[in-house]
Amino acid sequence: MSSTIMHLLELISKEAVTVVIAAAPGGGARQAIRVGSLMGLNGARLFPLSFAGNFLPIVPVLFLLEPVSNFIYTHWGLWRTGIGRLAIAVDRRSWVRQVYGGLVVATIAALPFSLTGVWAACLAASFFRIRFRYAFPAITFGTMLGGGASFALYLVTNGKLPAFFPR
Repeated sequence: MSSTIMHLLELISKEAVTVVIAAAPGGGARQAIRVGSLMGLNGARLFPLSFAGNFLPIVPVLFLLEPVSNFIYTHWGLWRTGIGRLAIAVDRRSWVRQVYGGLVVATIAALPFSLTGVWAACLAASFFRIRFRYAFPAITFGTMLGGGASFALYLVTNGKLPAFFPR
């Protein structure tokens, strides 16, 4: 199975594989930087490709999750009795949600745990009903923090960081 996957990856360019991994759910810039460095991409190409791929799903996911969350809020009875109570409490304080929701979304996007990143931040923005104009910059900032930390780790492990900080 893994040899078949590796054979398929050999047919695609290294750059395209990096962008696809960055855009995939559970992937993200952190994993794309790791895989791209293992495939031999240099840092000058790796960093922009991983971020470009990571930003691809933000706008469609934010716009597509809004109708889904509205449907769940209005039609699913279990939602209103369980988790929906938290959402109702958040809706009562909409100014708090708009002010601090961006910080929560940026933190979720920046966390270096598995299954956190752009996709989880978009889900959180949809759950807390954060407007697009607040959610997009927060997710972008959080992704830049998490990916920047991963890129710095890449530079350290490949011995390229001491060139920036001589002793």
